[in-house]
Amino acid sequence: MEKFSTENEELVIRIPLKQRCSNVYDDELGETDNIVGVANEKVGIGFYQLIDMSYKGKSPQLGGLLCTYGGDSDSFRKLCKKLKIDIWEFSVCAYCGEPIYGCFVGGKKGNMCMHCYELKKENDKRKQKE
Repeated sequence: MEKFSTENEELVIRIPLKQRCSNVYDDELGETDNIVGVANEKVGIGFYQLIDMSYKGKSPQLGGLLCTYGGDSDSFRKLCKKLKIDIWEFSVCAYCGEPIYGCFVGGKKGNMCMHCYELKKENDKRKQKE
């Protein structure tokens, strides 16, 4: 749970680095990371909250942006290393330039997001009909 206060004319927000894993069937699941760094200009460089998915037997998912970082991705990686916060990297689609969050297909130019893959399939079908 976040805690908000002011100290010396500054807003202070305290966010736990860990969260308790929750499962309605088992109370003893332990802890997982609560915050992750994302160092990708397209996604946004900053600290994001993680969503615990252990109740489904899955890895955590990227949640909302907690704080944007004003510097470049290299200096942010160094900061995360210093703070001992994991960094998630996302590939970028070689066709549309958007981040790839899940499945992708290899294309001639590089990794292709599923949206671009579906568009390519439709275009290929149209070409076959012509």
